[in-house]
Amino acid sequence: MAKRMSDVQSGTSSLSSFSNKDQEIHYLQKFLKEKDKVIRQMSDDSKSLQRALETIKSKMKESGNIVELRRELKEERRLNEELRDTVQRLQKELQDLQDVSVRRSHQEDSDIEDMVQQALHISVRLDKQLMEVIKNDEVVNGIATEDQRTNIRKDNELVRRLEDDLEIEPDITRHQIAEYEDRILQLKADLTEETKKVVKLDKELISERNAVEFLKTQIEEHRRMAELKQIRESKLIEFLQTKLKASLENEEKLRNDLASMNMEVENASRNLPNFAATVQNESDRTSENLEESREHNAELREDMENEMSIKYEKLEIPMEERERLINSLALTNGLKKILEVDLGRTTEELTLASNHSPARERKGDNVSQNNNQMVGAGQSAVSRATSTSKIDKKRHAANEQQPESSREKKKYENHKKRLYKIQSIQKVRPPSKISTRVKAKKALELIKKQMQEPSSDSELSEDERSIEQRQPIQPIKSPNSSKKQILTKSGACIIYNVPAKSGR
Repeated sequence: MAKRMSDVQSGTSSLSSFSNKDQEIHYLQKFLKEKDKVIRQMSDDSKSLQRALETIKSKMKESGNIVELRRELKEERRLNEELRDTVQRLQKELQDLQDVSVRRSHQEDSDIEDMVQQALHISVRLDKQLMEVIKNDEVVNGIATEDQRTNIRKDNELVRRLEDDLEIEPDITRHQIAEYEDRILQLKADLTEETKKVVKLDKELISERNAVEFLKTQIEEHRRMAELKQIRESKLIEFLQTKLKASLENEEKLRNDLASMNMEVENASRNLPNFAATVQNESDRTSENLEESREHNAELREDMENEMSIKYEKLEIPMEERERLINSLALTNGLKKILEVDLGRTTEELTLASNHSPARERKGDNVSQNNNQMVGAGQSAVSRATSTSKIDKKRHAANEQQPESSREKKKYENHKKRLYKIQSIQKVRPPSKISTRVKAKKALELIKKQMQEPSSDSELSEDERSIEQRQPIQPIKSPNSSKKQILTKSGACIIYNVPAKSGR
């Protein structure tokens, strides 16, 4: 926002033309549209934030799931306690039944023993009575036989009953024992089932405990997440509140800036006709100046072309002379070296042969004269080179004496021309080793002939002069326009480079 405001302020300060003002107005309209979009987006964000807060509050209020889980947990605990009580009660009943069955078995055994003992006592008592009756019969002789018989009958009936009871009693006890055993087996089966149920219930209890612990951890995690979410949302609310305040402040600033810009636009629209007139006058002036500058440039171009052609033509002559002089200097330097070597040898030979014959002295004088003539030819070539350099200096001085107005006009083109010529001129090739060797051999042959034929001094001197001068007889142009060949009288061929001439 600050960058945009700075751009807007810089744009308003740099309103220099009507087109720029139109662009600024268009930019301000775009900026207002963007501001409205930002305000709408912030309002939408605040609404979405309020909705999120409401959903979070509703989720915080919806704690029925936790209450139901707690209630189910309490019911499960109660059921587990009831099952434990029932198991304990059944275990107690089973123990009581086992005790009762043991007691009954002991009582039945004791009852049977008592009945057997009673029967034995009765039988003993009957035997005694019979013995007494027999004795009494013998004594009394059958007194009160009927009473005794009735008593005996009664006793016999009692004995029979007791015997019947004794016969029936084991079967009854057996049936009771079988019933008790069946009851014990059934109780054992019930006990195993109950133990299985207890084990199953213990497993279920452990699983329920694990589930309860897991639910507790989930509840704690959910509570922690809810707290973190609440903290984040509170921070987000604070951030959005600060952002809303900042956006409201920016909106106020933008409204103030918009009002100031509207005032500036109104002022600019009022000053628009005067500005359009000034722009029109400036455009007319610039068009006139452009036409004048074009004409002036065309004149300068023509003058520059004429001056270039003149300077180029003037420069061709000294360049050719310079090339010729360079070639002649190279030739003279080579001949000078050869002659210096020959002169040293001949002087040594002459010093050795000076004591033998005057004819050889005359021959040495002729050779020295020839050498002096060759050295003079080299000096003349050097003097010609110096004279040409003086001529070039005079021409340069004459060119410098031209009026300064024309020089100022054509200074740039002269500089360009010089650079072009310097780049186009190639270095002159030095004389090859083969040509110098050939020349040295020929010079030695001439000296030997002079030594052998003393009579022909004039002819040898003429040949030596022709060798010393080494003037070019016939220049031969090769198909390549940038090279020239020169044939000397001695048959040596000299090749040197010449820059190709332009169409002018």
